[in-house]
Amino acid sequence: MQHIIVDSISTDAIRQIIAEYAAKHPSIRPFFWDGPHPGNPVKSMFALCRTEYAAMCDGDDYFIHEGKLQRQVDFLENNPKCSMCFHPVYMYWESGFRPPMNIPSPKDLPAHRPHYRITDLMRGNFMSTASVMYRWRFRDGMPDWFYEDALPGDWYWHILHAEQGHVGFLPDVMSAYRRHPGGLWSGGEIDFAAHKARNGLNELRTLDKINTHF
Repeated sequence: MQHIIVDSISTDAIRQIIAEYAAKHPSIRPFFWDGPHPGNPVKSMFALCRTEYAAMCDGDDYFIHEGKLQRQVDFLENNPKCSMCFHPVYMYWESGFRPPMNIPSPKDLPAHRPHYRITDLMRGNFMSTASVMYRWRFRDGMPDWFYEDALPGDWYWHILHAEQGHVGFLPDVMSAYRRHPGGLWSGGEIDFAAHKARNGLNELRTLDKINTHF
């Protein structure tokens, strides 16, 4: 197992903390991003990942089940037609803006079945980043066509993996999604118009990239 920990131009002591953990644990591979696009080292980060399976956890998310990763690996080992799998997450607002809930709820899923397909994902993103494990398709490196500035990025990554197989579903809640005012998508629920003014053009570019790819 490898832990690729990415820091994107932090202004606090995070880099020192990451370095201290890396000195103690050989599995940790720090990546300190100082590139021209602060906050988006996606392609560089993905290029470091050469393992058979990959799971992600953003800085405002966390895992809440000790067996999460093993259960997802076991699922993919036992379901070779699946290129990824996911589970519901516990979502809560630090400010209390909305009550906590588990997402996706049963009514938000395209249908009640153990496997989903890319056609389901094309209708919308129903998987949170910290809930997904991929059968990693980029073990040989990143292709030139990969669009690192995709927004929403996780939906783009999901679709690219769903292109290669089915999407499995595990019903247990195994991670948490923390919503806060500094989050990219939290602001969209508070002020939708302002969110689209900032991000709408890049969302259209992402749709164009997906359309071109397929």
